[in-house]
Amino acid sequence: MRGFIKDMTITIIVAAIIVIFGTVLLIVAQDNVSIKNKELVTDTYILEYDSTWKLRSNDDDSVRLKHKNGSIIDISIDNLPETYKYSNLSSTIDNVLYSIEKENKGLKLLKKEIVKINKSDSYKVLYEKGDNESLVTIMKKGDKLIIFELTADTKYIDILSDSYNEIVKGFRLNHENIDLSGELDINKSKIKWSKNKKISNNLKNKYVYEISDLNYKVSYRVPEKFILQDLNTLSNRYIYSYDESKVTITTSIKESNIYEYLNKNKDNYTIYYNYRDLNNNKDYQEDINKLKEDTYIYKNTYTKNKTVYENSEIVYILDYNHIFIIKISTINAYIPEELIESFELISTKNIPNNINRIVKDNKLILSLKYFKDSKKSKINEIDIKLPNSYKELDKNNNMYNIRYAYKNDYNVKYYLTKDIGQNNEIITSNYEVYDKSNLSYVDEIVLNTRQYYLYNGIYYDKLNMINTKILYTKIDDNYLVIEISSTNEIKENILEEVTDIEENMKVYEGEI
Repeated sequence: MRGFIKDMTITIIVAAIIVIFGTVLLIVAQDNVSIKNKELVTDTYILEYDSTWKLRSNDDDSVRLKHKNGSIIDISIDNLPETYKYSNLSSTIDNVLYSIEKENKGLKLLKKEIVKINKSDSYKVLYEKGDNESLVTIMKKGDKLIIFELTADTKYIDILSDSYNEIVKGFRLNHENIDLSGELDINKSKIKWSKNKKISNNLKNKYVYEISDLNYKVSYRVPEKFILQDLNTLSNRYIYSYDESKVTITTSIKESNIYEYLNKNKDNYTIYYNYRDLNNNKDYQEDINKLKEDTYIYKNTYTKNKTVYENSEIVYILDYNHIFIIKISTINAYIPEELIESFELISTKNIPNNINRIVKDNKLILSLKYFKDSKKSKINEIDIKLPNSYKELDKNNNMYNIRYAYKNDYNVKYYLTKDIGQNNEIITSNYEVYDKSNLSYVDEIVLNTRQYYLYNGIYYDKLNMINTKILYTKIDDNYLVIEISSTNEIKENILEEVTDIEENMKVYEGEI
């Protein structure tokens, strides 16, 4: 009997648990059924959100959603000024946050982190203001800065974060859905090329070059008669001169949609806008056409003071929002068709960041390079040898001219300058964005057998006091600058770590 009662008790308990569990599932299921996904489509953007949010207002560049518990999501789309249009977000984020905090007094910064959203680097920032918290997500799309802000009572911020993150991930600008397989609506015309043997001769021998910018790496060939002018990983410039004539070639990656860039309406972001001032010349002629699949060709010609000028651009489509451009400009010369045909696009690759991590003998090697002479025949290479515990940081920088590295809370920046005083003025002006900043000379010191001028600096960001040390050492006609910053004290062992450098002179033979 006792066994029977015991079995019955267990059965009743199990049955009760099943009933309760089933009831909870039913309630959850019914609640989920009542939550529906909604979509807002405009000429500018596409927004997806669930029905726990209500649309309160929207226009071409802003949206406001309100939750049933009173929380708010604000979305704004801003056109970036020319200064920041082609900059990496990490290099401008402090300016963006400064503007946000200036417009919203009383904000207290709690946390800032870089995050990946749809393969794009973005920033997520958490602020506190009274009883509310604001979760801000900042992302850059082409020439647009998109800011999402969830404002909620502190007790709701974690509950709503998943819903908010889905809205951020699902948000897209309308041009992202453009089908690039179709024909562009452009005013096509047959492009006429003139003969020019001075330029068209000796185009077969070519050098391979590579540039990396805006999460793309592009390899291409240029005839060797065109001399590279500067060492730059972001873009390149080449010159060929003869008699009284000059041909300049530049290569670059641009964050622009092909439909926007070749738009026949000729607004601010088009290829035509670049040459708008030339229309005043009476004989000005411009033409555009399709060169081959995913490649377009543009050309203009005009005469000024009896001198012929021509400009041409070969525009390659990389994806919906990136193009690669080879631009040819001449003074007192016509562009021959043979030159246009001589360029070769070897490969394009979408990359997560512009970092070239080289490790030798358990040391991270960062190299700065520059032409040592005006004839572009020699290169001086400065190899910086850091402990392998350091990592490199991508800030959309020309890696031959400036490098960034970090370890724990120590951030290091390497670059070259001609003038210590002028460089210190720039550093000081950067510090002045923050509170109680200063920079002062300390002494001459020796680190790793090299002589350095040492400066100490300090500034206060919204959370911490930042200690900085600036080191200068003479190299040729330049100074190598090493900027170290940290919330910790910067001790001599750190200075020793970051000043292990070696110089190497190399003969330049066309390819780096």
